[in-house]
Amino acid sequence: MDTSGPPSEDECARYYYGLPSGPRLVARSSTSPWAPPTSEDFGQSPKILKPVAHHSVASLWNLHTEKGSLRSDVLEVLKKQRASWAAIDMLRAGYLDHPDGFQTVLFISVVPNSTTWAQGHAIVTKVQSILTSHGIGDITCEVKESQVHRLASQETETLPQLLQAPLHGPYHSYKHQLSDQIGTSIASQATPAKEGTKCIYLTAGQRSHGTTTTNNKAAQVVFALTCRHVCLPMTDTAEYLPTCSPLAPLAPLAPTAQVMIQPGAVSFAKALAGIKTNNADLAALAFKVEHSPKLDPATRLARLDAIRAHVRNSQQVLDDVESRMALGSRAFGRVIYARGLDVQTTFLTDWALISLDAQRHQESLLNLRNRVHVGNISLQEMFMEQQRMVPFAQPDADGTITLANNVIPVSEMEHPTTLNVEDEATMIVGKRGRGSGLTWGLSSGIRSVIRCPSSLSHEVYSDEWCIVGADGLLGSAFSTGGDSGACVWDVQGRIGGMITGGNSANGAAMDVTYATPMEWILEDMKACGLNVNIV
Repeated sequence: MDTSGPPSEDECARYYYGLPSGPRLVARSSTSPWAPPTSEDFGQSPKILKPVAHHSVASLWNLHTEKGSLRSDVLEVLKKQRASWAAIDMLRAGYLDHPDGFQTVLFISVVPNSTTWAQGHAIVTKVQSILTSHGIGDITCEVKESQVHRLASQETETLPQLLQAPLHGPYHSYKHQLSDQIGTSIASQATPAKEGTKCIYLTAGQRSHGTTTTNNKAAQVVFALTCRHVCLPMTDTAEYLPTCSPLAPLAPLAPTAQVMIQPGAVSFAKALAGIKTNNADLAALAFKVEHSPKLDPATRLARLDAIRAHVRNSQQVLDDVESRMALGSRAFGRVIYARGLDVQTTFLTDWALISLDAQRHQESLLNLRNRVHVGNISLQEMFMEQQRMVPFAQPDADGTITLANNVIPVSEMEHPTTLNVEDEATMIVGKRGRGSGLTWGLSSGIRSVIRCPSSLSHEVYSDEWCIVGADGLLGSAFSTGGDSGACVWDVQGRIGGMITGGNSANGAAMDVTYATPMEWILEDMKACGLNVNIV
């Protein structure tokens, strides 16, 4: 890029080729000419993002926010430049086929069409100078067009119980959304097409006269955790907590506003259409076999028997799905507590607790576990090179992992203790969400900083746990719309946090995923008078 003028249209459009959302470049501090390497498989080599391995900038950025600190100085530049910025991420960027050429970059995401090259160039020049003044000479700065998106899906348009039995087999994808596993689609009955994801189950003793009882199992209540913005409108920033009479403030809303359903409208329609198509395909196959002149009678009969067995199983699944046609039949609980949408300490509080309805679950609520479906895979075989010397979680026979009831400490997220084959500190994480299903990611030890929603009455910034996709494939993303609320966990089965949003140019696939550490969420709940435990 010629530093005396803006980058070419070709560079702006193709500089981030390979990132899931394909953001546009505005400006960069690097003076190296743009000459992306080529690949036999992709033509232009795709660019990918990786976490920053051990670097002195981590502690400077994560722990120091006072005036004169690196973070404060960068934020001051953005304020003085009146930048319409959304997020700051610090990651390594490079090309898939050139693993030795990764460069650590401080990315500043700005609202599309809000920032000219001249404005962007002024920002990267000043930020580069700030980095140098803090003794950091190996990090460059780039401004790109991207926004922060909350990952609830967008709206378009005898009581059955959530299933508990093992769900392996060819119909798992349909029955999973009807199960009590985590990672399933949920929505408010008032806005059934705005879907998110069920995170984890928590227990708490019932409150009585200002005290909490946790040692009496019969007195315990069970909650499902998800994001507040999945359940309530973003314009509603009120608190619904034990000290605020949780039931009364919700009463003015529509009667269905408190009721949560599983699955949401879009996921339900997709499952219904899918199983109907499967039934039609089986019927067509049976007709073809029955009228095939090439099969002898014995072979024809054997094949028809096998197909009819599949038809019976498929019809049973269809019956299960069709029994939930009415929204009310998919209700599984109601929102009882929700933290006000604001920044507490350093992170945006965006959580809600759903009190579960025992009559809508086959399993006793106190026996629920945080089971997530990964399939019949070996995590050790998948990640032994990226994550050495750790006790990998092993899926049960039904393909689910039962997550541990302890959490990954934030200190370990920021200073991973495990190494990959190249002796780089690495933490592999996974999640199952309504939007993108099962995906794998890399945890970054450097916090991202986002500008908080415009619905808040004052401008505040939030620290976020930063995660990028681990596949290293063109267009791979750790999260998409609908994944808000999804639980993030490591290969040992420890719970890390809850997805709340992501950074993307198009609002679909996220280049960067943001999550709130579970350690912070549990501490915040305790501060609100909720003494909860992971089941």
